Amino acid sequence: MIGQRPKNPPGPAEPTGGILERAIVVATNAHAGQTDKQGQPKMLHPLRVMLTVPPEARVVALLHDVMEDAPYARPLESIYTDLAEGEREALELLTRDKTEEYTAYIERIAQSGNRLARLVKCADLVDNLRPWPGAPAGLRERYANALDRLFEALRARGETALLEPEFRRKLARARPETRPPAPRRAPSESSEGFPPGGCVRR
Repeated sequence: MIGQRPKNPPGPAEPTGGILERAIVVATNAHAGQTDKQGQPKMLHPLRVMLTVPPEARVVALLHDVMEDAPYARPLESIYTDLAEGEREALELLTRDKTEEYTAYIERIAQSGNRLARLVKCADLVDNLRPWPGAPAGLRERYANALDRLFEALRARGETALLEPEFRRKLARARPETRPPAPRRAPSESSEGFPPGGCVRR
């Protein structure tokens, strides 16, 4: 009957289509019913992160919290074998075991040979540094220090050129003491438009 709910509603949608579309479905299923620290739907976070990273990192951005947050086992099973090797490695790097110290986790990403993990984690931290009422000062400081370390790793490898304009705008708001790269090189700046010291806390 029209308008009547089926007796046996279908389960989570199976991922179909291109890899990005499938990643959206996998992430949506994994984060269904979850909320962030502000009480907003958790899925909004990976979507925002996806929109601030280069195209090559978007699948990783969508899936970066899935293995930690999914309420069921093997949440990436339906898509894992179709991911590129660099994407799989990035997701392993971005998944933190709760017994691992946070600084060690960040250092592991910073020193890795995987730029997708660095780009996504920087975007993740920038999004987590958005102002919100009641944000614990200690948590924000931890995120800010982690962002400084990872951004320096990006700068040292010449990877800041990959940053999207939206990421640069969000970075400027999250860390106002860190200037986004200028359009033109100034004599006192590096070739990437940052002060020689990089991301410096004042």
